[in-house]
Amino acid sequence: MTSRELAALAGVSQSTVSRVLNNCENVSDRKRQKVMALARAYNFELDGNAKSLKTQKLNRVGVFLSDYFVGFDRNLFWSSIYSKLHTQLQGKGFTTLPVYACEDTTKATLNRLIGQRQMDNIILVATDKFYEEDSLQILFEKEIPFVCLYDMTEDNHYYHRQNVNIIELDFRGAGRIAAEFLYQRGHRRLALQVNPKDQSNNSRCSGFRGALPGDCSVREVSAGSGVSPITFEGGYAAAEDHIDTFRKCTAVLAANDAAAIGMIAALQERGLKVPDDISVIGINDIPMCKWWRPHLTTVAFDVQEIITHTIDLLTREGEARQIMITPKLVVRESVK
Repeated sequence: MTSRELAALAGVSQSTVSRVLNNCENVSDRKRQKVMALARAYNFELDGNAKSLKTQKLNRVGVFLSDYFVGFDRNLFWSSIYSKLHTQLQGKGFTTLPVYACEDTTKATLNRLIGQRQMDNIILVATDKFYEEDSLQILFEKEIPFVCLYDMTEDNHYYHRQNVNIIELDFRGAGRIAAEFLYQRGHRRLALQVNPKDQSNNSRCSGFRGALPGDCSVREVSAGSGVSPITFEGGYAAAEDHIDTFRKCTAVLAANDAAAIGMIAALQERGLKVPDDISVIGINDIPMCKWWRPHLTTVAFDVQEIITHTIDLLTREGEARQIMITPKLVVRESVK
């Protein structure tokens, strides 16, 4: 129901409805009671746009996800983060809406949604790239609260403007931790799943290679075209297509946990035992790590830490901050 329809039912003008909902004084008690009774009867107060007439705030959070994340089943780690963000923001009176936007449509999408007052808070999630500063111009101009969740850059610099809240995920550190652990376990012949189109993957691979001494060899493996490398299918395809490489290595770092589990399935089907013949390590620590046998060793980002900082930065006032999320090793059964 719109305010125009409510006004028609009450037999008053639309401006009277607006004054009642804004709790203005220049409305008779009879009209006020009639408008409020109809508003309650038609659940008008629970509508976000109706609330905004009184508070001028929608409390709607648009969670922008790059096209890399289209379909939450493609990235179980980020789907878990979105689900918990939604629940915890809802407890604070916010509504969250996922928004998929390709790079060339981000600016137009933001301009439309903000211009039409569809949402008044934004969370930008992109680990495969960074949103261009020009695309975010409307957020700066209208002072819309927003937080970016990005892969950590080497120089910790993202935008020329300094008033940007950023949660940095240290994927480079995750790669380094995986490499150091495998080296400590005696592994020297290693495989590394690559995905050059993804910024966080490049950081992960850079950290992995940079942490290994000269007595190690690293062979790159990748999924075939048309298969997302960050999925179960992507890991399965990488192992299937490069089985001879896997037979020559003692351990592999997958693109993430889902890919690692897919690799284990393909390797086991081809007679390789994990971890006796080859060890597998993932990234992120999704719940499935503890469901699959062997239980997956991984490098974990604390999901609740990410969510807590994101909500805090989105709702607090004051200077913008950059907060780094440091990953930690979770040792289970998949590394010999």
